[in-house]
Amino acid sequence: MLNQIKVGVDRELRRMAEDFNRPPLSAIPGAFSRVISQYVGRQGKRLRSTLFVIGYRGYAARSVRNLYKSAAALELLHDFILVHDDLIDRASLRRGGAAMHTAMDALLNGRRGLRFKGQDLALIVGDMLYAMAIHNFLSIQVSPVRRQAALEVLTKTALFTGCGELDELLHTLRPLAEVTPETIYRIYDWKTGHYTFASPLVMGAIAGGAGKADIKAFSAIGTELGRAFQIRDDLIDLYGRGNRYGKPALIDLREGKKTLLVWYAYHHCTEAERAKLLRVIELPGASDEQLAEVAVIIDRSGAARHATVEMERLLAGAVRKIQRTRMQARYRDFLIGYASQLLQAPDVSTDATANSPTAVVDATLVAAR
Repeated sequence: MLNQIKVGVDRELRRMAEDFNRPPLSAIPGAFSRVISQYVGRQGKRLRSTLFVIGYRGYAARSVRNLYKSAAALELLHDFILVHDDLIDRASLRRGGAAMHTAMDALLNGRRGLRFKGQDLALIVGDMLYAMAIHNFLSIQVSPVRRQAALEVLTKTALFTGCGELDELLHTLRPLAEVTPETIYRIYDWKTGHYTFASPLVMGAIAGGAGKADIKAFSAIGTELGRAFQIRDDLIDLYGRGNRYGKPALIDLREGKKTLLVWYAYHHCTEAERAKLLRVIELPGASDEQLAEVAVIIDRSGAARHATVEMERLLAGAVRKIQRTRMQARYRDFLIGYASQLLQAPDVSTDATANSPTAVVDATLVAAR
């Protein structure tokens, strides 16, 4: 079932890439157009699209025209967010390739007298992808009432995501001592949970004709899954190798983000370690060596174990709620299995030759030389 959905979504994404051969997108110069269309077609988990399709099929009595096209539109929404996210984080990698602004800079390289940079073009491209997402999402052939209700969720989701990004950035200005787990989870919910889990499930269920109780339940389910997913992403940032996950290592630490891992370490380390942690988290410009040192402090605090237990708790809560919905059993079981597989905790081995924080930074430094 998962492979079938991915094939269908990828097919629609290829068709959307063909839009660059038609006005107004055809006015974009060929090299720049190819970068954008190739970015849209990059391989990914198709997580949001999958949840939307499962949400729909779990309640619909029959298939519907343009289901996969609307599902693929959520990938465009994801791309829009990623383009802007990479600008904020100054990240150069995305999904195993160049971030949009990096790719645009490469095309501009060598041109003199430019009044703009790749990041300016990437900002515009992100906005274009959002417009394309809305346009394609509306293609699903369900009743106007259901389509309108699903669209309202989609646009509200974009607003929540923007607020989450803004909230996260502004919280880098706040002292770590003032940050609480409740604040961190609010950022996780708004930045990640809504558009990654809750909204795709809710939109699919709305389009499929689910009752109000189940639609409300999927909002809560998506919130728990989204929190667990973001915790997993935090662990990957600390323990994952950049070339394995398609993004630079320790970027959250470099950006001073107040994650659950950082919060836990702050409250479970020595005074001397806390001082080093604060210097990196609250002051910009940390060196790779300082990042590595703080990553080890977080590792030794037991933050990874705490985060893993929290992930398991959130997943278990979501599974219980899924089991109580009226979703068709086949799709309910698939959703539980899919979420469980997706939210497996990453390897947090402290073996210096494997995935320890110091090994991750050492690998990054070697690659940069």
